[in-house]
Parts: sequence; structure tokens; C-alpha cells
Amino acid sequence: MKPLADESAKSYPDWGYEELIQSMEIEIIHQADIGDYQGDTFAVVRDGDRYGYLSYGWGSCTGCDAAAACSTVAEATELRDQIWNGIRWEDSAAALLAWMDGKDWSLDWEWSEDRFQKFISEAKEQLVRIVRGEQPVSAPGSAAVQGGEVA
Repeated sequence: MKPLADESAKSYPDWGYEELIQSMEIEIIHQADIGDYQGDTFAVVRDGDRYGYLSYGWGSCTGCDAAAACSTVAEATELRDQIWNGIRWEDSAAALLAWMDGKDWSLDWEWSEDRFQKFISEAKEQLVRIVRGEQPVSAPGSAAVQGGEVA
């Protein structure tokens, strides 16, 4: 992982999720952001040969968003490390696909969201293409992470 920029390099220390995720030097294969002022991000990511499922919540202010509440490099690094440690890693795209196929998503609260169901379906399709060798893989850090609509 890359170190985060020192707060002296910023006019106001405000780390967003995009900077935190980019510092992980992972590739985002597929992502969905569900919500407006607050919500959740879900992504399938790649780190070398292994693939992972990443999810985290975000908000619109320092009281409801962990990244916005960070005021030091140490706090932002700790949050980034918590997000990293929350990634479900598998040794290959096929193994992550098998995990996603075997997981009962209906037990997760977000399953009630149509956009989440669409994300899962599209993520599985992407993984199938990767397993078949049909999906080109781009460079790490190539996709942005932000709140909003399905990317």
C-alpha cells in the first residue's frame, strides 16, 4: 500500500474513500454505490492474482462518515486498514465467484435493494468473463470510488 499524503500537503485534512482505496493499489473490477447523502459501496476488487469482495458505508458529514471525520494521517490510515481488513479475499476469480454463488445474499440487509441485486448479478458476470479469459484487466487504481449511482 502507498502511504497517505501528509496533512501538511493539504489545505484541510479531508481524506475521501477514493484516496483511501487508491492507496491500497487494488483494481476495482465492478462497483456499485447505493445511496445519496449516505449509503454503501460494494465492489469486486483484484490484488495481483487474488480477488475480493469489498463493502463499506459512507455519509455526508463528519458525524456520519468515517473518512470525513479523519483529521490526521494516522486516523485515515487506520480507517484504510480497517476497510482493507474487511475485504473477503479469495485466491482466484473462480474462487470468488464460487463464494459469491454459495453465499445466501438474501440474509444480508442490502439484498432488498434492487441496485444491490443488480450489482451482484453484474459482478458475477464480470467474474465469469475473467475466468473464461474474456475480460481484459486494467491497471491497479484505475477506477474511482465515490458515493452515487452504480458505476
